[in-house]
Amino acid sequence: MNKPIFTYENGHAFCTTRDAMGREFKGEAWCAKEDLDMESKITGLSIAESRAQIAAATAYRNDLRVRLSALKQLYYSMNKSKSFNPKSYENKMLQRQIKLTENDLSIAIHQLAVLKVNLYEYLNKKESFYKQVRDSRNQLLIPKKERIKQALKKSSNA
Repeated sequence: MNKPIFTYENGHAFCTTRDAMGREFKGEAWCAKEDLDMESKITGLSIAESRAQIAAATAYRNDLRVRLSALKQLYYSMNKSKSFNPKSYENKMLQRQIKLTENDLSIAIHQLAVLKVNLYEYLNKKESFYKQVRDSRNQLLIPKKERIKQALKKSSNA
Protein backbone atom coordinates (compact mmCIF):
# COMPACT_ATOMS: atom_id res chain seq x y z
CA MET A 1 0.00 0.00 0.00
CA ASN A 2 1.17 3.45 -0.83
CA LYS A 3 1.05 6.33 1.61
CA PRO A 4 -2.56 7.52 1.99
CA ILE A 5 -3.67 10.94 0.75
CA PHE A 6 -5.99 12.80 3.11
CA THR A 7 -8.38 15.67 2.40
CA TYR A 8 -10.86 17.35 4.71
CA GLU A 9 -13.59 19.80 3.72
CA ASN A 10 -16.59 21.03 5.71
CA GLY A 11 -17.05 17.98 7.90
CA HIS A 12 -16.23 15.48 5.13
CA ALA A 13 -13.00 13.49 5.40
CA PHE A 14 -11.55 11.57 2.48
CA CYS A 15 -8.69 9.09 2.34
CA THR A 16 -7.29 7.69 -0.90
CA THR A 17 -4.66 4.98 -1.11
CA ARG A 18 -3.24 2.72 -3.80
CA ASP A 19 -2.06 -0.86 -3.71
CA ALA A 20 0.99 -2.34 -5.44
CA MET A 21 -1.00 -2.84 -8.65
CA GLY A 22 -2.03 0.81 -8.77
CA ARG A 23 -5.67 0.27 -7.81
CA GLU A 24 -7.18 3.15 -5.90
CA PHE A 25 -9.20 2.68 -2.72
CA LYS A 26 -11.24 5.42 -1.12
CA GLY A 27 -12.62 5.91 2.35
CA GLU A 28 -15.04 8.61 3.41
CA ALA A 29 -16.37 9.91 6.70
CA TRP A 30 -18.98 12.57 7.38
CA CYS A 31 -19.60 14.46 10.56
CA ALA A 32 -23.16 13.77 11.74
CA LYS A 33 -25.37 16.81 12.36
CA GLU A 34 -25.70 15.98 16.05
CA ASP A 35 -21.89 15.80 16.36
CA LEU A 36 -21.08 19.15 14.73
CA ASP A 37 -20.37 20.65 18.15
CA MET A 38 -17.50 18.15 18.54
CA GLU A 39 -16.32 17.99 14.95
CA SER A 40 -12.73 16.78 14.67
CA LYS A 41 -10.58 16.62 11.59
CA ILE A 42 -8.39 13.87 13.09
CA THR A 43 -11.39 11.69 13.97
CA GLY A 44 -12.86 12.07 10.49
CA LEU A 45 -9.58 11.27 8.77
CA SER A 46 -9.03 8.25 11.02
CA ILE A 47 -12.46 6.85 10.14
CA ALA A 48 -11.90 7.56 6.43
CA GLU A 49 -8.54 5.78 6.54
CA SER A 50 -10.10 2.75 8.22
CA ARG A 51 -12.75 2.59 5.51
CA ALA A 52 -10.09 2.80 2.78
CA GLN A 53 -8.17 -0.03 4.45
CA ILE A 54 -11.36 -2.11 4.57
CA ALA A 55 -11.95 -1.47 0.86
CA ALA A 56 -8.39 -2.55 0.04
CA ALA A 57 -8.64 -5.66 2.22
CA THR A 58 -11.95 -6.58 0.58
CA ALA A 59 -10.42 -6.26 -2.89
CA TYR A 60 -7.45 -8.41 -1.84
CA ARG A 61 -9.77 -11.07 -0.42
CA ASN A 62 -11.78 -11.08 -3.65
CA ASP A 63 -8.58 -11.40 -5.70
CA LEU A 64 -7.56 -14.43 -3.64
CA ARG A 65 -10.97 -16.02 -4.17
CA VAL A 66 -10.62 -15.62 -7.94
CA ARG A 67 -7.08 -17.01 -7.85
CA LEU A 68 -8.11 -20.01 -5.76
CA SER A 69 -11.01 -20.74 -8.06
CA ALA A 70 -8.71 -20.63 -11.11
CA LEU A 71 -6.15 -22.92 -9.46
CA LYS A 72 -8.81 -25.43 -8.50
CA GLN A 73 -10.27 -25.35 -12.00
CA LEU A 74 -6.79 -26.02 -13.43
CA TYR A 75 -6.34 -28.96 -11.06
CA TYR A 76 -9.75 -30.32 -12.00
CA SER A 77 -8.87 -30.10 -15.69
CA MET A 78 -5.49 -31.78 -15.12
CA ASN A 79 -7.04 -34.48 -12.96
CA LYS A 80 -9.53 -35.43 -15.71
CA SER A 81 -6.77 -35.83 -18.28
CA LYS A 82 -5.86 -39.35 -19.33
CA SER A 83 -2.17 -38.54 -19.02
CA PHE A 84 -2.47 -37.12 -15.47
CA ASN A 85 0.42 -38.10 -13.22
CA PRO A 86 -0.26 -37.37 -9.51
CA LYS A 87 3.47 -37.62 -8.76
CA SER A 88 4.49 -35.07 -11.38
CA TYR A 89 6.32 -31.87 -10.43
CA GLU A 90 3.54 -29.77 -11.99
CA ASN A 91 0.85 -31.47 -9.90
CA LYS A 92 2.86 -31.07 -6.68
CA MET A 93 3.50 -27.39 -7.38
CA LEU A 94 -0.16 -26.81 -8.22
CA GLN A 95 -1.24 -28.50 -4.99
CA ARG A 96 1.25 -26.34 -3.09
CA GLN A 97 -0.09 -23.15 -4.71
CA ILE A 98 -3.65 -24.16 -3.86
CA LYS A 99 -2.73 -24.68 -0.19
CA LEU A 100 -0.79 -21.42 -0.02
CA THR A 101 -3.67 -19.51 -1.59
CA GLU A 102 -6.16 -21.13 0.80
CA ASN A 103 -3.96 -20.06 3.75
CA ASP A 104 -3.64 -16.53 2.35
CA LEU A 105 -7.40 -16.37 1.88
CA SER A 106 -8.12 -17.45 5.45
CA ILE A 107 -5.67 -14.82 6.74
CA ALA A 108 -7.20 -12.13 4.51
CA ILE A 109 -10.70 -12.99 5.74
CA HIS A 110 -9.51 -12.77 9.35
CA GLN A 111 -7.71 -9.46 8.76
CA LEU A 112 -10.81 -7.99 7.09
CA ALA A 113 -12.92 -9.04 10.07
CA VAL A 114 -10.42 -7.45 12.47
CA LEU A 115 -10.45 -4.18 10.51
CA LYS A 116 -14.25 -4.07 10.60
CA VAL A 117 -14.39 -4.85 14.33
CA ASN A 118 -11.76 -2.20 15.09
CA LEU A 119 -13.74 0.44 13.18
CA TYR A 120 -16.97 -0.61 14.91
CA GLU A 121 -15.33 -0.42 18.36
CA TYR A 122 -13.73 2.94 17.55
CA LEU A 123 -17.09 4.38 16.51
CA ASN A 124 -18.78 3.02 19.64
CA LYS A 125 -16.08 4.44 21.93
CA LYS A 126 -16.28 7.78 20.16
CA GLU A 127 -20.04 7.85 20.59
CA SER A 128 -19.74 6.90 24.26
CA PHE A 129 -17.20 9.69 24.81
CA TYR A 130 -19.44 12.22 23.05
CA LYS A 131 -22.36 11.16 25.25
CA GLN A 132 -20.26 11.67 28.40
CA VAL A 133 -19.22 15.14 27.24
CA ARG A 134 -22.83 16.08 26.43
CA ASP A 135 -24.02 14.80 29.81
CA SER A 136 -21.30 16.84 31.55
CA ARG A 137 -22.29 19.93 29.61
CA ASN A 138 -25.94 19.41 30.52
CA GLN A 139 -25.01 18.98 34.19
CA LEU A 140 -23.29 22.35 34.14
CA LEU A 141 -26.44 23.96 32.80
CA ILE A 142 -28.53 22.70 35.73
CA PRO A 143 -28.54 25.15 38.66
CA LYS A 144 -26.44 24.21 41.69
CA LYS A 145 -29.46 23.68 44.01
CA GLU A 146 -31.02 21.26 41.54
CA ARG A 147 -27.75 19.27 41.26
CA ILE A 148 -27.59 18.98 45.05
CA LYS A 149 -31.17 17.66 45.13
CA GLN A 150 -30.35 15.09 42.45
CA ALA A 151 -27.25 13.95 44.34
CA LEU A 152 -29.25 13.61 47.57
CA LYS A 153 -31.91 11.52 45.80
CA LYS A 154 -29.24 9.22 44.39
CA SER A 155 -27.55 8.78 47.79
CA SER A 156 -30.85 8.11 49.58
CA ASN A 157 -31.83 5.47 46.98
CA ALA A 158 -28.52 3.63 47.43
